[in-house]
Amino acid sequence: MSIDSAWRLIPLYKKQIRPFLRTFFFSFLNRLAKTDEFRSIINQTLNNQLVLPELDKSFLLNHAYQNYPELGRSSDIPADMCSCRKTIFITGRFRSGTTLLWNIFRQVQSFTAYYEPFNERRWFDPSIRGKNTDATHIGVDNYWREYDGLEALSSVYQESWIDRDLYMSGSSWNPRMKQYIDILIERAKNIPVLQFNRIDFRLPWIKANYPDSSIIHIFRNPRDQWCSFIGEQNISCIYAEIKELDSIDRFYLNSWGEDLKYFFPFLDKKDLKYAYELFFLIWKLSYCFGIKFSDISIPFERIVDDPKVQMDLVCNCLNIELMDETILDKLVNKSLIEKWKPSISDSWFRQIESKCEGLIEKYYR
Repeated sequence: MSIDSAWRLIPLYKKQIRPFLRTFFFSFLNRLAKTDEFRSIINQTLNNQLVLPELDKSFLLNHAYQNYPELGRSSDIPADMCSCRKTIFITGRFRSGTTLLWNIFRQVQSFTAYYEPFNERRWFDPSIRGKNTDATHIGVDNYWREYDGLEALSSVYQESWIDRDLYMSGSSWNPRMKQYIDILIERAKNIPVLQFNRIDFRLPWIKANYPDSSIIHIFRNPRDQWCSFIGEQNISCIYAEIKELDSIDRFYLNSWGEDLKYFFPFLDKKDLKYAYELFFLIWKLSYCFGIKFSDISIPFERIVDDPKVQMDLVCNCLNIELMDETILDKLVNKSLIEKWKPSISDSWFRQIESKCEGLIEKYYR
């Protein structure tokens, strides 16, 4: 087609084709918006971002049915239908020492300690969970013993929990997640302990739904944690740029950044150069969530250095009893501290961390 012919089509496009395309597009969009699937997607996308100021919570709960006292209320639910058992939640980032803490509780008969309930290996399903364990998890020959007999969880579990809606406010609506956790709590033979690597940004929701629970937060030096994250076999990847993240991402950093950037825009990879930047930003946010919403926060390094003292602090805080010092020493690997020092200089880490702190400060000022 010649240029002259193309120019002659412009008036036709403006008068006939463009109006037709606009009508078709918006008609299609209108029909799509009426489908349940589309509305569900929009609802999930806007979850935690919508509020209903017209319906105050106290008004809803306390002022409804004033003229009909015979109607049932939530306070009338029998105790055995609620998750009222004393429960302990363990929260921390991947490679922060949560497995060590879980294994300590697991050694005590008065606790039923569940390992990573949201894990995609589905510990409750023998046909999926496999048999392998991480060699760095000292004294762990399986992760699923406590899940035996809980195959019914398969009808409730959702794999999307591992990387979608990672941030949940106290008012977030997720009845299936609540039901799943409730089953674990109710079926525990002893005091239930649930160790998570995926609730650090969901702690407001955990606190709101399990107000009588105790939350233990464990954190680790981000430099050591980063070295553990990429693995000793990939230690040269410490300097990896963000574009190389896919090749070294062993613990969902990419998907976490993609999901959380809608709440924390500075996590957008387009504005970052190094993979450690995204790692540190999420680490810092997770650290702050843990400090704010947990009953006790303990550094991994102190557990490794003196496990008895630190676990005594946990016991005193939560009013529980654990184990003797000899068992603790068997589970702790004292070589896990300051693994980064032989690998890289302090100045490179400090420069990256300072930049990230500046991004957070700029966003919240």
